[in-house]
Amino acid sequence: MSGRVTKNDILSFMNRAVGAAAAPAQAERARQLRHQRRLLRDQTSGWRSRRADDRDAQEDRRAYDTSRRTSAHVSTVYEIDMTKIAKAACESREAFLERTGTELTFMPFILNSPPDAIRKFPIFNSQVNGDSDYL
Repeated sequence: MSGRVTKNDILSFMNRAVGAAAAPAQAERARQLRHQRRLLRDQTSGWRSRRADDRDAQEDRRAYDTSRRTSAHVSTVYEIDMTKIAKAACESREAFLERTGTELTFMPFILNSPPDAIRKFPIFNSQVNGDSDYL
C-alpha cells in the first residue's frame, strides 16, 4: 500500500482482464447455443411453431389440424408391376406424338388409376364417423 506495484497487483489485473475478455466470448457462445436450440425446436415442431403467423398461415394450420383429426394420415408404398403400362406406352408413343405434338409419359396412366380404383373399390374411399360410414 505504499504506492508500489507488486507482482500480485499485475497478476490480479491480468486475471481480471482475461476474465473480462472471456465474459463476452462466453456470452456470445451461450447466445449461439440458445439460437441453435431454438432453431432445432422450430424445425422439429412442424406446424406448432411459436412465431406469430399471418392470417393465411393460421388458416392453413387450422385446416391441417382439422384434416389430421378427421382422417388418417399414413403413407403406404406398394410395388407395382408397370410392364403392361410400359408396353402400352411404347406401342402408343409415336401415334400419340403425331396426334398431340407432345411425348407420352407414364403420368396419364398413373393419374387415371386412382379414380378407377375408387370406383371399383369405394369402401377404401370412406370415412368412419362414430357408428356410420360415409362413402
